[in-house]
Amino acid sequence: MSFHTAPPEALIMHNGTSVAAAQLAPTRRLPKREMWLPLADDGDYADFQVLARIRYEDRLNDELSSGQFARIRSALQQIVVAHNGWADADTGEPLPAARDANGNPDDGFWSKVAQEELLLILQAVSKERKKALDSILNPST
Repeated sequence: MSFHTAPPEALIMHNGTSVAAAQLAPTRRLPKREMWLPLADDGDYADFQVLARIRYEDRLNDELSSGQFARIRSALQQIVVAHNGWADADTGEPLPAARDANGNPDDGFWSKVAQEELLLILQAVSKERKKALDSILNPST
C-alpha cells in the first residue's frame, strides 16, 4: 500500500473534507483494460492476435498518429503486452514474447514486426479504444 502524509499546516479544506486526510487513504490502482485483439477478421492475419492495453496514456495518441513508423512502434511497444504465438516468416521459428521477463518490450520480437503488422496492430488497438471511449460517452448505444 502507498500512503501520502502531509504536515498539519498542509491541510486544506475542500467542501468540508480535509484533502490531506483523503490523501492518507490507500491508493487505488487504475484498471489496465487489456484485451485480446485480432489483427484481421479474415485473410493472412485472421489467426494473429495481440493482448493490448485499451486504457493507455493519452500522450501515446500523438505517437500513434504521427505517421512515423519508429514513433508508432515505440508507442505500440508500451501498449502491446503479448502475442498469441507468432513465428518468423522466413524460418518458422517462434518469435520471442512481446515483453521480456521484466515487462519491458523485447527487441527480438519487435525487430521482426514489419510495417504491415504494425499498421494492423495500430488499426486493431485504435478500433477497440474508440469502441471503449464511445461506450463511455454514449452508454445507450
